[in-house]
Order: sequence, then C-alpha cells, then structure tokens
Amino acid sequence: MPPLGKVHGTVTVNGKPLADAIVCFQAEDGKGRVSFGKTDAEGHYDVVYLRDIHGAKVGKHRVAIRTSASPYPEEESLPPHYNSKTELEADVQPGENPLDFDLIFH
Repeated sequence: MPPLGKVHGTVTVNGKPLADAIVCFQAEDGKGRVSFGKTDAEGHYDVVYLRDIHGAKVGKHRVAIRTSASPYPEEESLPPHYNSKTELEADVQPGENPLDFDLIFH
C-alpha cells in the first residue's frame, strides 16, 4: 500500500454546506486507488482509500465533486469544471490534510 495522508474537510456551494456530495481524489500519476468520501448535512467529508482505511495517496491529486452517481451529465447539478472536467487540485501530504472546497456558481 502506498503512503497515505488523512484527508477531510468541508464542501460548500456559494458559502453554504453541500450535503450528499461525493468527493473523489485521483492521484495525478494515475497509480493507486481513487479515494472518496461523501459529505454529511454540514458538508463535512472524510475520504477512504480502501474499506476502513482512511486517507488518500500522498502526492498531487485531481479532485472531483459530484452530486449524482449517475454517468449521465444532465443528472449532475454541479458544473463540469468541478467533476467530469475538474479543475480542482490538491497536494496530499503525510499526516492530516484539512482541505475545504468552496464551489462558486450561479
């Protein structure tokens, strides 16, 4: 298993918590598993690497945030630059990584 950093934080949209969103961390090198977590009612998330192992691979990641698990883009309420064509990035370090995302759109 690769070295992992614990990743958690809050997702907001225009300053308000985003509940029930899926937050995915994919290492930019394309190696390793995708880490993911789901936001709670307050927008808080905690990513899991494998079953009950929390964290994401140490290194640079592309981050995608989705409100729908559907593969159909018309069912997604967030703009593509936050998910299918994400522009979000994160650098996961060993230890704790509090990473908040405030998504802006109208």
